[in-house]
Amino acid sequence: MLKEIEALYLEPRASKLQEKRNTARGTGKRLTYDCFNCIPQGGIALCREGRPIGHGGKPLSLQAVLEGRRSRVCQECPSYTPEANSYEGEVVNALPG
Repeated sequence: MLKEIEALYLEPRASKLQEKRNTARGTGKRLTYDCFNCIPQGGIALCREGRPIGHGGKPLSLQAVLEGRRSRVCQECPSYTPEANSYEGEVVNALPG
């Protein structure tokens, strides 16, 4: 599983995922990826605040988050904090592990 996760951060895949996030940002909706409270754990994304990130009771996969998917919970969350995790307009998430 770890090798699959690491592969998400390697080129050329990382650039393709970045393109998808940039396209998703154009919708004006809050990306789960952009929130400082979103943390990778294994192959899924969790919320530091304990909120259930996902759809239909299933957690969002890390790949889905890196592709720019978003959870309804993130859209309505009062703790959504994109600024704390950004660097010159691009969000920087650390490689899990």
